[in-house]
Amino acid sequence: MTNTQQAIIQQALHDNQGRFVAAALAEVPSGVILFLHADDTLPEDFADALAELAKRAATFTENHDQFDHVDEVLFYDIEGRQVILHLIKGEPANQILVLVAAPQKPYKQASKRLAKALQQT
Repeated sequence: MTNTQQAIIQQALHDNQGRFVAAALAEVPSGVILFLHADDTLPEDFADALAELAKRAATFTENHDQFDHVDEVLFYDIEGRQVILHLIKGEPANQILVLVAAPQKPYKQASKRLAKALQQT
């Protein structure tokens, strides 16, 4: 992860009016966690669970074909938070971006802008 990527993610977390409560970035296919942040308002073990999700998403490369047809994969956690996955294609390796949006918060434009900014670095 470059300093530029880290700055882009941190800025997006700060600027989006509480829209995103957590984020992770993992390298494909190694699963190495490049960035991890979870708000203090989340349960104590949330960051560990997010890191594990990002790692699994990055290492199960046969599932990455689904990103050929969609921009993102979305699901909800038990608390109603939106969990958004984006494949960031790049060199030397692809990356998986995992964002967690607060319940009932619109996320689509902000997450697409963030993914596009990371893609361009």
